[in-house]
Amino acid sequence: RILHIPFYFGKVRKQTEYEIECMGVQELKGAHDLFAGLSGKNNNLLVIAENFAREKFEGVNDDAFDAVCEFINCINGMFASNLSGRNIDLEICVPCWYQNRILSSKNQFYVVPLYFDDKEVDLVVAYALEKYGIHNTDRSQLYKFIGPPLRDSFGQFYGFSKEQAEEATAYYREYYKDKGIYENRLYQGIPEV
Repeated sequence: RILHIPFYFGKVRKQTEYEIECMGVQELKGAHDLFAGLSGKNNNLLVIAENFAREKFEGVNDDAFDAVCEFINCINGMFASNLSGRNIDLEICVPCWYQNRILSSKNQFYVVPLYFDDKEVDLVVAYALEKYGIHNTDRSQLYKFIGPPLRDSFGQFYGFSKEQAEEATAYYREYYKDKGIYENRLYQGIPEV
């Protein structure tokens, strides 16, 4: 066992939107694209961080988030190892964390409440969730990305760290290479020029 504390599962919910106060997440890519995160309110993530790291934290700070993300990494590593024995390959991405944002998807994702005594921590799992849970239905919101380097825009408009911005830029290029290039059209008057 990785956690040495009793817990029980609550009723699974399907949602398309989820309010994040504090969440450690990790994506798995390959034969299946998966997103797994642990989320909590009011310092509830400390029950995972402190039990896994076997130390006390002053609150949900960088060290506590590191412990939560390392816990998620261990769980996903065991999951990916199990699948590799069945010839299903998954790449485990670097875990990251989010605070005070809304996770949304046009596809449903699952929220599984985990109860540790009186503290609730949610396990959020999605299959084929849009990268980083960002879904823009208004294309005009993306126009601000035209011009400046993408990694700068991801940092400025979505608060991504340098590593997250690099990864998001790689996702964009992956999408553009296969699909995005065919979704563009020339500005009016350009063909005549």
